[in-house]
Amino acid sequence: MRFALLLIFCLLISSFCSVYGQTDNVIKYRQHTGFFLSMGIGPVFGKISSDMISPIPGKVEFSGTGAKFDLKIGGAVRENLILHATIISSAMNGPVVKTPNQSGKTSDKFSIGEVMIIGGGLTYYIMPSNIFLSGSAGLGSFTLSNPDENPIFLPITVFQCS
Repeated sequence: MRFALLLIFCLLISSFCSVYGQTDNVIKYRQHTGFFLSMGIGPVFGKISSDMISPIPGKVEFSGTGAKFDLKIGGAVRENLILHATIISSAMNGPVVKTPNQSGKTSDKFSIGEVMIIGGGLTYYIMPSNIFLSGSAGLGSFTLSNPDENPIFLPITVFQCS
């Protein structure tokens, strides 16, 4: 009951805010100039596949869910076009592993991590709808870790589009 009342209260507050925002007679849209800071966090779904030499030779595919964080800091080189430095990190715990010989779910202690340490990108805003296209590329590392063993670090090149 309390949750329903809280939900109704939040909906009323948000509807009054949108009505207030629509009462402005001057048509305005945002300009993307100057300093740029973007942070995001969310779920990761999908597969990671790689041709590995060691510790598991051959094509290896990891699939599952996890979390992702990205940070972009930069500035506008012209209105609505932003050049930024990028840091991206994602991780999966307990993924399903498929190799040419076998497949199965790993322990929840086993994790896969990916970090883009050095990266850069461009973001372009399509105005006045405020839709953006963004892409980043950089160098980073890929980690397979199990608390019972030493982690394995693999250097990689990362490409990301959003």
